[in-house]
Amino acid sequence: MDKTTDYIAWLGDIDFTVRPLGEVDAIVLCTLAYYDFGPVIPEIAGKRGGFFLKDILPCMESGKIEIRITGGEQGAGEVLKAAAMSKRFGELKLSNYMDVFDPDQSLQFSAVTFSYKKDFSFIAYRGTDNSLIGWKEDFMAAYTETQAQKLAKQYAEKVFGKHRKSILSPSDRRLWYIGGHSKGANLAAYAACQLPDEILKKVEKVFVLDGPGFSPDVVPPETVERIYSKAERIIPEYCIIGRLMEIPFPNTKIILSSNDGAMQHSITSWGVYHGGLAMSELTEPKDRWINETLREWIDGMPPGNRRVLVNDLFDALGAGGAKTIEDIAAGGKDGIEAILKGFLDIDGTTKDAFSQLSAAALDNVKKFIAGVFKRDKEESAAEEKA
Repeated sequence: MDKTTDYIAWLGDIDFTVRPLGEVDAIVLCTLAYYDFGPVIPEIAGKRGGFFLKDILPCMESGKIEIRITGGEQGAGEVLKAAAMSKRFGELKLSNYMDVFDPDQSLQFSAVTFSYKKDFSFIAYRGTDNSLIGWKEDFMAAYTETQAQKLAKQYAEKVFGKHRKSILSPSDRRLWYIGGHSKGANLAAYAACQLPDEILKKVEKVFVLDGPGFSPDVVPPETVERIYSKAERIIPEYCIIGRLMEIPFPNTKIILSSNDGAMQHSITSWGVYHGGLAMSELTEPKDRWINETLREWIDGMPPGNRRVLVNDLFDALGAGGAKTIEDIAAGGKDGIEAILKGFLDIDGTTKDAFSQLSAAALDNVKKFIAGVFKRDKEESAAEEKA
């Protein structure tokens, strides 16, 4: 099984005119969306209103471009460098870059538009970064419209608004794509399903890469169904994030990963085979019990209780001063057991909510969380040693 960097090496000299944008290209672009291009835009974009991916090469050695993704995503740096050096991706123009982080509003949002001449434009939403604020916003989607979702809708409206005249022209041949990974997938689907009919019909595909869905209390099913024919959902064999509040998009594909367990969520671990997706033989992801347990638990909980539960959880996670997932993985002032204890001691509603889980399910959730933190800590220690 090969990687996305192998794909870039094979097709690096073949532009999109010869080989149109495909699924692996979408994975590459959604990976690039995790990068913070903000610090280099003033020096490479100037007054052009955008820049080409190849323009960032001189800035890469300076370390000005950082990745905003949980766990550091091993291999993502290689994807950026390989893509920028290739003819296929290096000729892509980046515009409308937006990056917002506001702890007071529990908001973490970023998006960028990739364009290739007059052939296509791809709106890519960034997934969850490593901040607790970003993760809290993911959980908030279980009971309310999040600030990131509002911005995602506004961003799409702004980008399409700039091109509205050409989009509505019968002679316009530009293809439009929307996509994202993890929370970015949720934002992509959220923005796309609320586009006006005349704009939505010009969207070729919506790439939903292992992202959570919506609570029907937040987005009515009939609204999401507007993009059923356009959505392409890709999830790994061991799928947790993509099964939360799951949307049954008809076009769902299961991809192989070089990682184990929950780490298969990492987009840079996804496999490539003969220039396409390395497809799994499974028809259903493994460990479906996690999704079924959480779905039953969340669906049976009133929205008000979900709000209390999420606020209590992240109050407990941040009580020791932690700001990022890495802070928690490293132990901070409190270990995972202390965090869980503080979580359960905060509010009666939280205790009641957790009591709805069976003892076995709760034990499995605890083991899962502890396993993720342990792995992150071991990887960080290995990196420091190297």
